[in-house]
Amino acid sequence: MSALELQGPMTRTIIVSATLESLSIDDATTSSQSYELQLARAFAEIQSTTVISLVAVDDARLDGLKLVGLRSEPRGFTSAWSLTRELLREKRRGTQVISFGYDPLMVLPLVLARALGANAYTIVFDTHVGSSERFAPVKRTLVNAYFGLGILLLRALSGLFVVTREAEERFSRLNGRTLRTRIGFDVERAKPWGRPLSEEFSVIYAGALEVYNGIQQMMDGVILRNRDDSSTRPVVLHLYGTGNLRSMVEVYAARHEGIVYHGVGVKSQVEAAVLRSNLAFNLRDLDHPVSVNAFPSKLIELLGSGVPVATTAVLPSALLSRFALVVAEVSAESVMEALRRAENNYAIFAEKAASAPSFIECEYDWQVIVSDMSGFMGGVSTTVV
Repeated sequence: MSALELQGPMTRTIIVSATLESLSIDDATTSSQSYELQLARAFAEIQSTTVISLVAVDDARLDGLKLVGLRSEPRGFTSAWSLTRELLREKRRGTQVISFGYDPLMVLPLVLARALGANAYTIVFDTHVGSSERFAPVKRTLVNAYFGLGILLLRALSGLFVVTREAEERFSRLNGRTLRTRIGFDVERAKPWGRPLSEEFSVIYAGALEVYNGIQQMMDGVILRNRDDSSTRPVVLHLYGTGNLRSMVEVYAARHEGIVYHGVGVKSQVEAAVLRSNLAFNLRDLDHPVSVNAFPSKLIELLGSGVPVATTAVLPSALLSRFALVVAEVSAESVMEALRRAENNYAIFAEKAASAPSFIECEYDWQVIVSDMSGFMGGVSTTVV
């Protein structure tokens, strides 16, 4: 008899997504989409799981995971009403409903679902601050008030999941049932990195093109390094993604040979580009408000692949220094110095990076993570006590 059979009747989980268009991980274009889909797949391993997607056009099934497409928009009143109607059609008693973030129009359907018998939770691993900081003051104030309402509504949910200690301290005061969780690593999809042979020193960044990810400093640092007389071969920075700084990146790419912008790539394209790279950048600004709730999912994936990484201390420096090159601050000079160190001591950094995948596989196991989450919600848990 299996471990799941010993658990008795399987709990049912509904995961609400605002952006997933299919159940294929290769269609994911953002780290959030990748996380949502990997989370759903991991839950499907231990219990009946359905993804309700606001934007998906077609229903689908894959490896025991079901997708229900609402053919709506990622946000807005119409989407909120479509989600509410779908949740009303579902069998709610004993069902675990999980959503993401604190948009009030997404939280309200969860509050209703809980009132009708479901256990309703949301995962807070991001913040609206990063997308609103470039707004005019009046618009930014209105946006902050809107999302402030959503945060207050979190009180009415069955519980919350967060991914940082700072977020846990903040949100546990709002909702006493708050669990700090992690983002897992998909071992089955991992492809081992091998040192590329190229005339250029290829560096990759894949993610949101936003101020808090050190995009301009990254590009300026590459330009400084290429102007340095001690540079033995050209450094080329390949960027994937989109965001508020996209226009700036396009201008840099048009003016500098060492900057190449590839636009938005699906997960398989980005993974292939990582495997062709000498170094990957992860330069999150630790002083930016967006870092309070954020978990370094991209860094976990990079370390899991075994590629050498230059990163700010989004995880404890003592831990990161075992596997990566830690960048002290987000500045062009620090980026240039990191590139110099990586080039001059490349064999050492490549050896350190090669030891990371086994650590990541053990520390960020999806099955352990979702089992703990389900146990917290009162459902199936396969964790051995």
